[in-house]
Amino acid sequence: MRRLLRPTLRLRLAALYAVAFLIGGGLLLGFSYFVVRDSLLSDAAATRQAVVHRLGTSGADRDDRARDQIIDQTRRELRVAALDRLQDAYVLALAVATFLSATLGWLVAGRALRPLSEITATARRVSQENLHERIALAGPDDELKELADTFDTMLARLDAAFESQRSFIASASHELRTPLTIIRTEVDVALQSRDVTREKLVAMAEVVRRASVRSERLIDALLTLARSDRGDLHRSPVDLADLARTALAEIADEVLAGELRVEADLAPAPTVGDGALLERLVANLVQNAVRHNVHGGWVAVSTEARDGRAAVVVANGGPAIEPPELGDLTTPFRRRGAQRTGSVRGSGLGLSIVDSVAHAHGGELRLAAPGEGLVATVELPGA
Repeated sequence: MRRLLRPTLRLRLAALYAVAFLIGGGLLLGFSYFVVRDSLLSDAAATRQAVVHRLGTSGADRDDRARDQIIDQTRRELRVAALDRLQDAYVLALAVATFLSATLGWLVAGRALRPLSEITATARRVSQENLHERIALAGPDDELKELADTFDTMLARLDAAFESQRSFIASASHELRTPLTIIRTEVDVALQSRDVTREKLVAMAEVVRRASVRSERLIDALLTLARSDRGDLHRSPVDLADLARTALAEIADEVLAGELRVEADLAPAPTVGDGALLERLVANLVQNAVRHNVHGGWVAVSTEARDGRAAVVVANGGPAIEPPELGDLTTPFRRRGAQRTGSVRGSGLGLSIVDSVAHAHGGELRLAAPGEGLVATVELPGA
C-alpha cells in the first residue's frame, strides 16, 4: 500500500492529468451553466405557456397585476428548479469524469513510463562483469528511446574502457614480470652454482642491470601515461623546437650506431603546456623514429607554427606499414607483429604516451604511412 501511495512519477502524472481535466471540465461546465441560466432568464414564451397550463384558462389574454405576479413567480420557480438540477448534474458528472480521468491517466502513465522501468532494471543488473548487456529499447523515436540509446552508448563506452583496462593491466603485468623473471633466474643460477667466478658474477650483474633499466623505463612510462590521462598539467610557455633539439642530442649515440641520416628543420613553434610531458612527447617521437628504423636509414624532424597551432613532424624510413596497422600503434604495449614482445629498447608505450599527452593539451596525433616508414604529426594549440 505504501508503495502505491509513494510520490512516484506515475502517481504525479496521474494526479496532473486529473487536475488538468478538473480545471478544464470545471471551466467548460461553468460556461455552460451561465449560458443555460441566461437562456432561462430570456425565455418568456416558455414561461407564459407554463402559466396558461397552471391557470387552466386562457390566462395568456389577461392583462392584470395578478397575472404578472403569477408569471414572475412561476418564472423564478422554474429557473431555480432547473438551475438546481443542472448544478447537481454538473457536479456529479464532473466528479465522475475526474475520477475516470485519474484512472485513465494512471494507466496511460504506466504504459508511457514502462520503458523507464526497463532502463532502471537494466541499470540495476549491469555491473563490471556484464557491461555487454544493453536495453535495446524498441518503439517510436521519442525522448525515452533517446534516453535508452544514450544509456546503451554509455554502456558500450564503459565496456570498451573496462576491456581496455583489463588488457592494459595484463600487458603491464607481463612487461613487469619479464625483467623480474630474468633477474630472479640470474640470481638463482649464481646462488646454485658451485664454481662462481668473478667473470660470471660480472656477466650476471650486467644482465640484472639491463633488466632493471628496462623495468625503470617501463615504470616511468606508466607514470607518465597515468599523469597525462588524468590531466595533471603544470602549464608554462614551451617551444617545441627546443624540445626537438634536446631529443636529438640525447639520442645521438643511437643515431651514430645506426648510421642514420638526420634532417632537422626546427622553426620556432611556441605553445603552452606541461614542459615535462611535452618533452616526453617529442622525445618519444624521435626515439620511435630512430629505434624503429633500418641501418643506414633516415630521420626527418621539423617544427613550425601555422594557423595558430604549433606542430612537430617526425618522419623516418624503414619497413612499409599497412594503413590498418596505424590504429594499433597507439594502443598500449602493442608493437608491430606482436602485442607483447619484450624489448630493452622500448616498452610499447611510446606512441600511446604521445597520443595521451597530445589530447591532454588539446592537440592531436596523426600517423601516416607514405610507403616506407612512418610520419607522425602532432599539432598543439599555439602560444
